[in-house]
Amino acid sequence: MGHKSKDLYNEVFYEKETNTSLTMGDTFNYCNAYKRLKVESESYRVLASQMAR
Repeated sequence: MGHKSKDLYNEVFYEKETNTSLTMGDTFNYCNAYKRLKVESESYRVLASQMAR
């Protein structure tokens, strides 16, 4: 589980650095990142299923 949470952190960090659609001005918008990665991220799905166990 620790490895998948690190992968998810890295995905969010990568999105923050490379994608300007997740930012609003100079502030990073975590709500938009959550909505996007919830649908697209394999790490999020695996982590969510492991937490449900």
